[in-house]
Amino acid sequence: MLFISNNFLAQSLKNENAISFNVVGLEYYGLLKNDFSGGDHVTSGLKIGYHRNLGSDLLSMEIPLFFGGTKVPINPFPNNPLGDISAKTLKVSIGGLLQLQAFKEDNFVVPYISGGFVITNIADVGGWHIEIPIGLGFDFKLSKKSYFQIRPEYRIGLMEENRNNLNLNVGIKFLLNSMKENVPSIEEDRDQDGVLNEVDKCPDTPGLVYLRGCPDSDSDGIIDEVDLCPTILGLAKFGGCPDSDNDGIPDSNDKCPNEAGPISYGGCPKVDLDTDGDGIPDNEDVCPSKKGSSVFGGCPDSDKDGIIDINDNCPNEAGLKSNKGCPAVVREVQEVINLSARNIQFENNSSKIKSISYADLDNIANIMQQYPEYNVLIGGHTDSVGNEEYNRSLSNRRAKNCVNYLVEKGISSSRISADGYGERKPILDNSTNTGREINRRVEFILFVK
Repeated sequence: MLFISNNFLAQSLKNENAISFNVVGLEYYGLLKNDFSGGDHVTSGLKIGYHRNLGSDLLSMEIPLFFGGTKVPINPFPNNPLGDISAKTLKVSIGGLLQLQAFKEDNFVVPYISGGFVITNIADVGGWHIEIPIGLGFDFKLSKKSYFQIRPEYRIGLMEENRNNLNLNVGIKFLLNSMKENVPSIEEDRDQDGVLNEVDKCPDTPGLVYLRGCPDSDSDGIIDEVDLCPTILGLAKFGGCPDSDNDGIPDSNDKCPNEAGPISYGGCPKVDLDTDGDGIPDNEDVCPSKKGSSVFGGCPDSDKDGIIDINDNCPNEAGLKSNKGCPAVVREVQEVINLSARNIQFENNSSKIKSISYADLDNIANIMQQYPEYNVLIGGHTDSVGNEEYNRSLSNRRAKNCVNYLVEKGISSSRISADGYGERKPILDNSTNTGREINRRVEFILFVK
């Protein structure tokens, strides 16, 4: 007879096997009498079961072995179902069961259903036949690895008549340690470094146990993830980077990594280190790689205008401090520019430059080439005749056409800017013809950045 003993609670790899011992009460007449109160027809036996997890927390299998006495009806069964024609003999069975439980094994009480098949032999009254057991059981947790179980079941007998019977299984189940108990599974230790995933700080990268499973390529005790120099043995206070000369300056910031020296000397020995040979030690030289003057902290002033090169926008041409080292715009040059600008003319109500203006624009381009430090702002203006918005657009297009002309003559666009002001900045009154004519103009204003 097969008895689904103790709920095969889902077992982890550490407890994937179990064994159970059950006392079984069985009776072949109970269903016919609608009575399971015992008496002459109730017998008992012992069942030993082997259990195994099927890879799920809720599904397991059992192989039960039963032996014990039984009292069964003798065929042919009489017309009176309560007749006394029966025999008491020995019953032996073995089979296989599947068990589906409602909860995981962590619960105190776990209900489950079971079913399967059993090969049974009843000595002297029929030989071997098959029984189909269907049961409802409950497991009660006694300790971490032991459970009390109870399960009634109904068995359907095949191949012979009058072999249906009732069973009541009561017993104990014990979990067995697996041989894999101390070997983490792939699920438990994904990177297989001997550190379980739940405590592994780097679960996808093989690492060291004492570093919580994280790697340390240079073996300096600092995990690669936070080590600023992961492949070079270093010190924790420098983020894992080395200090070869032990002068308190990491090699990456030490000008002399193999010779101890103070921070004020860049980690070099306390000597008069002078890289640019200007007589000023590097630790005191504002420009240690460029030969300069002590007056300017070791920095050069190539154009001798009193402004060091690093702050001079025109380092090779003497200029004014107010112009950041560049020379001021020569008044005479601006006057020549103004004269040429007054002669620039456009087609009527158009931004197209008249050919008569090309000579004056060429003159402006030549001046810009002679004075590369100069930049120019081109402003377009109109009189007040017409729509203000249109006038501004027209003045802007005229200024930009002048920009395009200078660029075609080789002047960099980075040195030229333009804007259209329309009628907003008149020189004379727009109420007269002369005033309107003067107000229709293009101005070229030189400046130094």
